[in-house]
Amino acid sequence: LCLDVLIRILLHIDPCDILSLRMCCRSLHEASVQRVVWMDAVRRIHCRSTWSVSSFPTDKMSLVELQHVATSARRFMSRIRRSLNAGHELMPPIATRLLNLNVLSLDPLDARRDMLRLVPGGRFLITAKAKSMVELWDLGYTPTTLIPLYPL
Repeated sequence: LCLDVLIRILLHIDPCDILSLRMCCRSLHEASVQRVVWMDAVRRIHCRSTWSVSSFPTDKMSLVELQHVATSARRFMSRIRRSLNAGHELMPPIATRLLNLNVLSLDPLDARRDMLRLVPGGRFLITAKAKSMVELWDLGYTPTTLIPLYPL
């Protein structure tokens, strides 16, 4: 089949299955590395969930970042299932990222957080301090993204 037809087929396939199909042959691999395939995969994941596609700058993201956003939730759940099925009580971390919520805070009452909410999609964290200050933290969209020292 020609590349255009293969791309049309991949536009209807689950993102993790696209990664598996890529290993079948060169033609499917070539089709699976087209940006349009992963832009559409991110859009389809967005339509099925509650997170906002505007949380991710898809027009500026690399192909690897698009693939990560499209497959990370399913890969994470799969990792949890494998850990549970193996009888593990704890799942070792893949990456550790530190978020310092006490930046520039000298008053211990001011540093206390009454509320932490992760925005659907996992990119943004909302915190509320005891003195009614609301902060928005950009956690990034890949595990290697550095978390800024200050909220947005």
